[in-house]
Amino acid sequence: MMSKTFGRTALAAVAVAILSLGLMPGIAAAEGTVISLPSADQEEIEKLLGKGVVGDAQPAMPLGSPESYLLPKGSSMSYQVIEKDKKRAEAHKLEDTTDASLAPGWHYSVEKAGAAFFQKSSDGSLHTVAEQDLGNKVLSRFVPGEPMIVQGLKPGESRTSTLQVSVYDLSDLKKVTHSGSLDVTYTYIGAYRRDRSSGHLRRRAHPLDL
Repeated sequence: MMSKTFGRTALAAVAVAILSLGLMPGIAAAEGTVISLPSADQEEIEKLLGKGVVGDAQPAMPLGSPESYLLPKGSSMSYQVIEKDKKRAEAHKLEDTTDASLAPGWHYSVEKAGAAFFQKSSDGSLHTVAEQDLGNKVLSRFVPGEPMIVQGLKPGESRTSTLQVSVYDLSDLKKVTHSGSLDVTYTYIGAYRRDRSSGHLRRRAHPLDL
């Protein structure tokens, strides 16, 4: 499970939750490092997923290749989302990126919310290079990409970076409407048991903060 020091959009929060809790087979091993979950991260996770989803700390190994955590391209998933005490189904898809300006890479779409675009860097890590937000009707690009899975990172280690952000209105992807920077601290906080066989994704909207 990874931690970032800022929350930006509902789409990003949901994507991180899925990668952290649903697509991380084989990361724990008996000889790994056990780290207790920091209280601040516990509180943030409970806001997103509810109480009781994340259990005891487990032995964690250095992060592997992004492909070992992601479902195969072409996969689709359906989640139950609780939003303001209302429940609804939501479709998620992981596909090849077809946009030439963002390819090659992964296109992770969330029904009626938007999409995230992932690419691998030269060191084999996975980065988010763009996010599409259908609610605000914008596309945000990140240079360099925002870390999603840092290959080889050990439990307890952190990486810091500054991202330049350009925001485009979906009606005109050639014109930058907003720009700024994000200081990111990416920390591998360990591996934890998932206590519920079927957890819920709780969506909380965060405005774009540049």
